[in-house]
Amino acid sequence: FYKGKLSELEEETISLLNNKYYYTMKKFMFISGILSASLISIGIILKFMHMAGAAVLLVSGTAIFSLLFLPLLFTMKVKEKQQLKDKVLLTAGSIIAVLISLAILFKVMHWPGANMMGTISLITMIVVYIPLYFFSGIKQQESKSNTIITSILMICGCGLFLALARAPYATRYQSIKDTSSYLRNEKIYEVEKK
Repeated sequence: FYKGKLSELEEETISLLNNKYYYTMKKFMFISGILSASLISIGIILKFMHMAGAAVLLVSGTAIFSLLFLPLLFTMKVKEKQQLKDKVLLTAGSIIAVLISLAILFKVMHWPGANMMGTISLITMIVVYIPLYFFSGIKQQESKSNTIITSILMICGCGLFLALARAPYATRYQSIKDTSSYLRNEKIYEVEKK
């Protein structure tokens, strides 16, 4: 019934009464996570093979992941945290995670605003979230190595995503190059036509 003290039964009972939908929410979180991962994976496979249905699966999978799974995960994790700074850090991380996943969806679907959304969310993550996460976790001895490894992985992930973004100079340069190529081809066509 209890591990150390009899008062653990009372604490568990109070926790169950206050969080009576906890297990339902946890089950729903797992189901939405599995569903979103499946839809995204199948959508990516179909996109690589240029088959129909890829866009629908990618959009629905990312929507379920960003708007259902991540908020449920955030809600579950916030209930576990006791300190306000941990809750604020978790809130910032969840919002940034939603923005990054939506930016990736916008990038894959070639929708406007993908580069802007991705760059802003990643810069916010690199400048604000990662330093806050690192310095709050490094102070605690039990989470020190986990904090360092997670921070390194987040920085590497941000760097890989930023490699996908095209700079404004590169876009302008590519446009000039495409225009000159088009004009050269038009001249060749006119010469061959004569």
